[in-house]
Amino acid sequence: MTTNTITLTNDFGEKMTLNVGDWVEFKSDIEQVGTIKRIVKGSYGGARLILVNEDGFDGGYIGGDTETTIDAASCTPA
Repeated sequence: MTTNTITLTNDFGEKMTLNVGDWVEFKSDIEQVGTIKRIVKGSYGGARLILVNEDGFDGGYIGGDTETTIDAASCTPA
């Protein structure tokens, strides 16, 4: 299931509404930013974000990739 908007409380206790096209910050090895390409239902009931960064992400885990998937609750609006 996909949606264009989601409202949730993140891991830091912040209530937020995210939309496809929004920039978000997250940590994968280091602090990173990406644009929400798609919002999908996660395996355990939460939401997952498909994020893109045309310049490529940094770090040891996703360094060089231009697309990644993260838990929505682990990000903050940029």
